[in-house]
Amino acid sequence: MDIQEPAMRKYLGAFFPSALAVALIAVSLFVFILPEIEKALLKKKQELIHETTTIVMSILGTYHAQVQTGRLELDEAQNRAKARVRELRYGPENKDYFWVIGLDLITLAHAYRPDHEGQSQSGLTDVKGKRFMAEAVALARRQGEGFVTYHWQWQDDPSRVEEKVSYVRLFQ
Repeated sequence: MDIQEPAMRKYLGAFFPSALAVALIAVSLFVFILPEIEKALLKKKQELIHETTTIVMSILGTYHAQVQTGRLELDEAQNRAKARVRELRYGPENKDYFWVIGLDLITLAHAYRPDHEGQSQSGLTDVKGKRFMAEAVALARRQGEGFVTYHWQWQDDPSRVEEKVSYVRLFQ
């Protein structure tokens, strides 16, 4: 029997339980904890989007009320509303924005793509081929509001493609 063998057994006897504990912690982290954190972050993001959309809807409602009371002409109210929507930004990098699209899929206001205004987005797809604008309008018609997810390439970083969540809400 080699003199180092008992020392090696003692070392391995301590190493394997420690390694097993680390492996179990890692598995728990990736299988249980991280998915729960991801769900919680998505829920917070949805809450933020919902709240900011409610603010925008309030702004649009103010313009609508001014038209109803005769304080503003419809064309002027629409122009002011479009200008406000184009200016609004939110999110951690202040790059998230709002867009307004009609039930006919014609873009009425878009923060980053004013060249899309007045154009149909019926064929617009995300990077995976999903017709998310058509889905958003269908959701608005069916439920009045809700979330739509899609994958989008960032305008200022073409290599950045990620899943986005939009909150759609019907405004008459």
